[in-house]
Amino acid sequence: MEVFYLIGFITLIILIVKQVEKRQTALQARANEQAQSACMTCAFAHIAQGFGERQKLIACTFGGTARQLKFAVSACTLYCFRGALEQKVQVAGFGGFAQETANALIAAKTNH
Repeated sequence: MEVFYLIGFITLIILIVKQVEKRQTALQARANEQAQSACMTCAFAHIAQGFGERQKLIACTFGGTARQLKFAVSACTLYCFRGALEQKVQVAGFGGFAQETANALIAAKTNH
């Protein structure tokens, strides 16, 4: 008779452990779905959004080719913030050379 109580108790413990594991798996899956990918604010990302919340295709276009990403990205070494301000950079020494060359070509064409 005590064996039946012991078997029932062990079965109850196993069922409780399985339910707890199932709940933890469901919570982890929900947390992963809600995590926003770093790609959403990256300048190299091409994002196609469907009508549903889960309908989203993301491709990384760094290097000129589009590579489809099949998971949410938490960190990326090629990340570039989409809202960064663009600034023109002039390399010292080259700007004057290009202008002088253009002026010389214009002068040569007008003299002939």
